[in-house]
Amino acid sequence: MRRNSCSLRINNVQNEGQYYPGISRILNAYNLDGRFCTVSVSDFPLKPVIKGSENLIEGTKVNITCAVNYTCASSPPNLTWNIQNFQAITQYVNRSQGNWEVKSEMQYSPSSKDNNRSLECNATFQNGPKSMQSVTLHIEASAGPSMPVITIIVLAGVAFLLLLLLLVFFYKRKKICQTQVVNEVGQSPELTYAELEKKHVANDYDTLKVENSKNSTIENEDPDYENVQKN
Repeated sequence: MRRNSCSLRINNVQNEGQYYPGISRILNAYNLDGRFCTVSVSDFPLKPVIKGSENLIEGTKVNITCAVNYTCASSPPNLTWNIQNFQAITQYVNRSQGNWEVKSEMQYSPSSKDNNRSLECNATFQNGPKSMQSVTLHIEASAGPSMPVITIIVLAGVAFLLLLLLLVFFYKRKKICQTQVVNEVGQSPELTYAELEKKHVANDYDTLKVENSKNSTIENEDPDYENVQKN
């Protein structure tokens, strides 16, 4: 009793009453000094306690624990979860005075598919009694980029699109101008716009020069013109 080592163990206790611990009908607490112990029986075993399931954010891992107290170190209850996709670690803690605690800890990665799902921890005690505790998971969506960042991205995308449209517009305009010049002058499309303009002006200049030469020849052949020259 001093070491709380469960040297006396009573299974399937059903009735409340006074008991006289001993090793025989003669050597027992009642015959030795008139002492006895009172045993109280609960209808239900202790419920486990779940911690760490608050403030869950999607994608952020957390440690969730389930723990329950018991009184006999050699017969701890077995803890199980209703979610099986995560590895759980079981620990046994001596709380002194014959009180023990078994704790199951799992590393949980919150997912949106588990939002509003019930998380259950079940405790199975010696000789079969069971108890269960459950909590509802509330998982927040992971925070996306802030509004200023989104605004900058949208504006940058619009500016890039406008610049691309302007480049396409000027490119098509240049191609149209080159096509018009080629049709008018009849030159090869391989020539640049500046070369086509130069050739076009040069042709007109040669035509004007030839016409001026013909006019001057006709004036020289006029007899009146010669008389004027002699005078």
